Amino acid sequence: MIQRVVAGVAVAAVALASATVRAEDSSVKSDADCLERPEVGAYLDYIDKRTSSRWIPPAGAAVDSHVKLRFAIDASGAVTAAEVAEASNAALGKSAVEALHAAAPFDPMSERVRCIAGQSLIGEFRLPSATEGR
Repeated sequence: MIQRVVAGVAVAAVALASATVRAEDSSVKSDADCLERPEVGAYLDYIDKRTSSRWIPPAGAAVDSHVKLRFAIDASGAVTAAEVAEASNAALGKSAVEALHAAAPFDPMSERVRCIAGQSLIGEFRLPSATEGR
């Protein structure tokens, strides 16, 4: 699932696991409306779908396990940085980094989406709780 920091609205979900991507800095470049642009939301949704579809949590990962990645993507769609910011365990963090790299490169950013190029983004991956999906 992807969330934008400013709006905090989830726009996509995965059946067994979820991921969230948002801009870490709400002042993304100097474009005041950057994160409110439909094109940016669609691009973040695209990153989410590609990354989530490639995420394979480690066997035995506990229910409610989570990981946060801090990463950046350049205007050409290449991942320029990726690190685990927080994780329930190291294996889960590694699996999320691997999913991001497997999903890349992403499509080049359009002019109106380039305001997030090189900016610090946060991706949140979470295994659902036992009560979710019922």
